[in-house]
Amino acid sequence: MRNLLRKLSTPEKIQKYLDDLPYNKEKDSETCRSPRLAIDHNTAHCFEGALLAAAALRANGHPPLILDLESVRDDDHVIAVFRMNGCWGAIGKSN
Repeated sequence: MRNLLRKLSTPEKIQKYLDDLPYNKEKDSETCRSPRLAIDHNTAHCFEGALLAAAALRANGHPPLILDLESVRDDDHVIAVFRMNGCWGAIGKSN
């Protein structure tokens, strides 16, 4: 897993990896998979994707920041936030 996280060396590579990962629709029951299990199962939902992104950012020297956006009339959303060259960015997995 560590080798994969190091290969995801830029926010763009992390986002591309998450975009290519099938969305975890939790057919059997709710899941909250670690980055390792999301990689092993080759699927992730919003929260699992944010954890995986934060782990990849951390493996490449960025602090692992997670932001939970709570909603009133829609699904919540969770993203990994990073700062690079004085600017903020975010990585997420969406259905």
